Amino acid sequence: MASKTSHRRPLEFDARRFADWLWKSRTAHDWSTRDLATRAGISQPYVVALERARLSHDDRTPTPTVNVVAALAAAFDVDPIALIRRTLRPASRHVLLVVDGSAAPPIDVIREETGETAEVWVCGRGQHAPKQSKPCTHDIRLHRESMKEYDPDKISALLDRELNRIVTDIEGKNIGLVFGETSSVMSYVSNPDSLIEFETRWKELVSESAAAVGAHAAWNVCVYEAHILRGRSDVDATMNFLFDHHDEHWFARGTKVHTGDNARQRILKAVA
Repeated sequence: MASKTSHRRPLEFDARRFADWLWKSRTAHDWSTRDLATRAGISQPYVVALERARLSHDDRTPTPTVNVVAALAAAFDVDPIALIRRTLRPASRHVLLVVDGSAAPPIDVIREETGETAEVWVCGRGQHAPKQSKPCTHDIRLHRESMKEYDPDKISALLDRELNRIVTDIEGKNIGLVFGETSSVMSYVSNPDSLIEFETRWKELVSESAAAVGAHAAWNVCVYEAHILRGRSDVDATMNFLFDHHDEHWFARGTKVHTGDNARQRILKAVA
């Protein structure tokens, strides 16, 4: 189940939220899974499978068809359209943001583009999360100690640990993560190519780490500084790789932020 709002924000089915609604509605009626299956005209094992998403993030959890959602809504005498709307969430979005000059990652633009999410700001050495008007911004660090060699497995484990540290604030929420330390790490590790290559796995790992603490990574923004990318010997290949492995491309210079094809053209010009 997927759709786009008038603000071009892609949506996807939230299996956990649907499972929670299903379980609460069924137990409130004091029905067994077999009772509900009979009333909805679906199989009892299928009801059990749908509810399984409450307690796990099992990839085998089925995504119900519109007909199944309508049948379950009818069994509980609720509006099926309202139910579908309640069980949609922002789809995960992996964004490449290239900043040129002194531009800071534009959190206000990110908020406007992504909608209401709890924010998690991932800083680099010597960096700090920007002061925000909202109290939901969290500052987490994946490089508390210098790494001579970039280790993707260690970074993944540190992300798990840091999200667990703030689990009480982000559990059950759609979260946005801004990884502002990417370029600073590239400038001092001995194997910067490993960081670039890690983008092939990064979106999936971020989603898995967020899901493990009961949150949803609605978006994650990887921030690269133009002058660092400009210094690479294979800049054209690097940019093609980054473009291919991010869902969206943004470019920031000063207070202006560009998105889409315009951003891609400006990025290529900035790193040439």
